[in-house]
Amino acid sequence: GFFSVYYNNMVSYTLSAFSYTGGAHGNSGVYCVNFNLKDGSIVQESDLFKEGYEETLSKLLTSHLPEALPDPSHYESLFVKELTSNGNFCISEDYLTYMYGEYEIGPYYLGTIEISIPWSELESILE
Repeated sequence: GFFSVYYNNMVSYTLSAFSYTGGAHGNSGVYCVNFNLKDGSIVQESDLFKEGYEETLSKLLTSHLPEALPDPSHYESLFVKELTSNGNFCISEDYLTYMYGEYEIGPYYLGTIEISIPWSELESILE
């Protein structure tokens, strides 16, 4: 794992995991744990946002999805194109980045899809 740049007294620790249990290929995942540097508590999504944030966040995730793909042609192969939050996010100085794992919203070959939303676009729903 590694720590990312901190933002607003928060820091993200990113864990990468790989397992092979047989079949054509192994599976990997990226998981983020976010900490409040003031008291050491784990930062949940609900700690960041005002009540009723879900619809706005979903729209932002969906709007940034195409640019998160390695190639625009991959958009058609996604299982899900209207996103909701999965709660797996990392904090950096400029972005809040959500990690969607293999098979979560698209086929295996797309790997982990990282959707980054600039903090400036989140201002209306931030706590």
